[in-house]
Amino acid sequence: MITVSAYALRLAFGLPVQLEWCPTSIAFIVITLLLAAVVVAVAANGFEAMANFATICSPWMLACFLCGAAVALPYLALHTHATLTFTSFDDFLDAAHRTI
Repeated sequence: MITVSAYALRLAFGLPVQLEWCPTSIAFIVITLLLAAVVVAVAANGFEAMANFATICSPWMLACFLCGAAVALPYLALHTHATLTFTSFDDFLDAAHRTI
């Protein structure tokens, strides 16, 4: 799971896509190791530290999911209605039923 999280950071750091069996980018390996160090440090401090870390991160996770949905909505509209917006919630539901 740490590698999956590091792969998500790939876009932020402009790293190439990792499609081979082993990583092909030293920067990707370094980011993965740094992320693993943070996870291990938080876990090593015990359950209370993990709970404190989770209370800090959980609101940001919700914000990230909402922002991701807001960014993806025009893309969905463009590929289902050939426009960048939906005119109503029914249009959105119709596109969801046809494409999901």
